[in-house]
Amino acid sequence: AIEDATVTPGITSFDAVMEHKDGVRMVPLEFSIVNLIDDPVVGGLVVTAHDITPLREAQDSLEFLATHDPLTRLANRNLLLERIEQALSRARELGPVTVFFVDLDRFKPVNDLLGHDAGDLLLVEIAVKLRRLAREGDTIARLGGDEFVLVAQSVASLAAAQAIAQRVENAVSEPVEMIGGPVQVYASVGFARSDHASTAESLLADADGAMYLVKAERRGDLRRSSIPVSERRAMVEALAVALREDQLVVFYQPLVNLKSRVIVGLEALVRWEHPERGLLLPGDFIGVAEESGLDIALGEHVLRTACIQLRDWEGLTAEPLSMAVNMSAAQLADPVFGSVVRDAVDAAGITPDRLCLEITEHDVLERGARGASRSPLACLSSLREVGVKLAVDDFGTGYSSLTHLRRFPVDVLKIDRIFVRGLGRELSDTSIVRAVVGLARAMDMTSIAEGVEQEAQVEALLAMGCEIGQGYALGRPAPADQIRETLELGTPTGL
Repeated sequence: AIEDATVTPGITSFDAVMEHKDGVRMVPLEFSIVNLIDDPVVGGLVVTAHDITPLREAQDSLEFLATHDPLTRLANRNLLLERIEQALSRARELGPVTVFFVDLDRFKPVNDLLGHDAGDLLLVEIAVKLRRLAREGDTIARLGGDEFVLVAQSVASLAAAQAIAQRVENAVSEPVEMIGGPVQVYASVGFARSDHASTAESLLADADGAMYLVKAERRGDLRRSSIPVSERRAMVEALAVALREDQLVVFYQPLVNLKSRVIVGLEALVRWEHPERGLLLPGDFIGVAEESGLDIALGEHVLRTACIQLRDWEGLTAEPLSMAVNMSAAQLADPVFGSVVRDAVDAAGITPDRLCLEITEHDVLERGARGASRSPLACLSSLREVGVKLAVDDFGTGYSSLTHLRRFPVDVLKIDRIFVRGLGRELSDTSIVRAVVGLARAMDMTSIAEGVEQEAQVEALLAMGCEIGQGYALGRPAPADQIRETLELGTPTGL
């Protein structure tokens, strides 16, 4: 730098680290060299040096905060993704990357009871435990809240990964001494191992999904798909194509008057004619539709198709048929959904009271509990103004059902099949069905039993006052042309 300064006019600056005179510390210095060689008075170079330790410390601090969690001083999401990408680049040489997603159980009650300071202290202690478990080269990160991630390479096998997950759960569950005494939390740990198609984002998402399944299994709740993220993304792309190219078909399942055994209505149920996997049922693709936001377009397709089909069956029965169409939680929140329904009814040329929109009890109540921007009551009220009927599906499986039901403008209660299955065999199931039928009658609603499979169930339902049923023994879901044949025959559906 000095040599350059001799031939460069003006000021030359550079940084260097030099040993302090105490022989212990290294000090960062900023040097400035002013070329005054041509100055008749100076005739040389003027060199000054400044100790920039505070500046370097501030820079290091900013860089650290950009890549680390300030509370636990673990890697943050940005650094985590960078480390995963680095590990993936070495996967051919060192083996697959295993990402462990750790979510604390029972942390929120501790945080609420003891305060946020105690909660922060607990998170710091959890971070210490995870550091002790990590091997050299592993990365520990905190994503925020009570979520942590461990990234490990060269984990020999699936069994070895499961053993690590168990060790993490065991370590986290060890009590932590706090001011008020020992506090214990637990952990749900899921993991994912990389393959040739993995990216940092997809691997992290797969580990998150695996953790959710671990947590869900402990709650007995397995609603979330276990399909890897890469496969779900491919399915989303295929589903978007299916919507454009009319690969989706609608089947119809009869709703039957249990006394006369005559079809009084139908429920529209979507199927996907997948070009490679064949006919797919809703459980195979509804989850990815909801995750990707395609459920609104999918629901609108089914709604319009079902309304037109109902018009085409006009005159085939002595009494006008009704049509039930499932409504998703996203549609429940869509402020224009009422207009969509009105347009579908008008385009088909049917009266709105022949259309019944079904929403599950879980979606109605959960959305209200989450404090959505548009309440379920407002959504359902707007649909009632259109003139359609409203049904609560899977009734009895939600929470606080009876206290909430009075608030919603509902016409139909559909009794969940899990209770109908136990009719006459399980006292509790029989009591629940009787209570729901009685509740519907008291509130001037119609009750419909799902999952009717046996004559004994029909007799029990009729004795309770439930006159409409749905189930495989009463009629399986079928394409529109098969339903037309049944309606044209005009014979009652029998068991």
